[in-house]
Amino acid sequence: MKMTIEKIDNLIAGGKFDEARSYINDIISSAGPSLVMQSILYARAGKSYTAQWRFYNAVPLFEKALQLLDAELNRDEEWQFHYINITLEYCYALHTTRAFSTFAKIVEQLKGSIEKHGNNDQKIQYLKIVYMDMLVRYRWFMLPDEALIVCHSITELAKAQNNTAIEIDGLNNLGFTYMLNWQPEACRKYALQALGLINNKSNDEAKSMAYCYITNAYRLEKNLKAVEQWHKILSAHVEANQNATSKMLSDSALAWICYMKSDFGPAEKLSLQVFAYMTQHRFPFLPVCSVLLIALYLRKNDLASCIRHVFILLHPNVQGMPGEITTLVKAGLREYYLDHTTKARQHFTRAAATAERLGYL
Repeated sequence: MKMTIEKIDNLIAGGKFDEARSYINDIISSAGPSLVMQSILYARAGKSYTAQWRFYNAVPLFEKALQLLDAELNRDEEWQFHYINITLEYCYALHTTRAFSTFAKIVEQLKGSIEKHGNNDQKIQYLKIVYMDMLVRYRWFMLPDEALIVCHSITELAKAQNNTAIEIDGLNNLGFTYMLNWQPEACRKYALQALGLINNKSNDEAKSMAYCYITNAYRLEKNLKAVEQWHKILSAHVEANQNATSKMLSDSALAWICYMKSDFGPAEKLSLQVFAYMTQHRFPFLPVCSVLLIALYLRKNDLASCIRHVFILLHPNVQGMPGEITTLVKAGLREYYLDHTTKARQHFTRAAATAERLGYL
């Protein structure tokens, strides 16, 4: 069966998803495979859907795979290996489809098996899923210390098996977490460590992320000179590698530079480009451009455009912000609905000023 699985994996890797699923169905229909092998085949069918970002189609296939495994009485180490692998895939699909209550239950059930039977790769995948969940639950804002522990654990596990690529990801995640927690110095420390390990072109994305985190860390401190210096490095890297997400983050930093230099036209244009990309790809980090746009629209006395971005800041799927800012924004909305436009503008202006003071603008 090893060659069968290899053939399925090659079909999925080659983007031949329908062919892979048809091949899987033929094998299952032959009534030859054992319960464990049937489980593996159903899981591969689920994986073919996750590769297409069709997670709702994948979930029932992972559930079927786990049901078949559960029916197997001989739960040896091979069984544990497949159980962990399939459950990890299932957890990722559940989280992506926002089935959070089921996800939480399955992750908790998996914890004991991971600790007792999981290899380093599986432990790393488990920790990545736990970290991903914390990002969403805490709305990418002021994560708990547990998030840092998880990132450190990923880094240590990767180091133990000489997996430099994963170690770099772990260091970048530490930088990212410290950035979200408004600790710019620690953010730079780990992003620079990640850069120190990158020595080949295959890690261009990791390099982009490290540059972004360092640039944004200086932005939090309102250090215009340092932001300009690191933005030049980031921009040159983005230009050479044509990464759309990194380009968006680079443009966000450039918009802030323009705003700080009172070059408001380009600041607005760049922020709108960043906003369009983020909304199209459902990125949660809209405050990075919406707060700046609110400040710009207030300068133009364009309250209608301002209101659009006020709503963005309060959306539950968007990155969280400090209570000082959201309280003022909500107060402004209340006044706006009462047709007290002057008072609404005053609240929004105070919110923008508070955002600038706290490093959110």
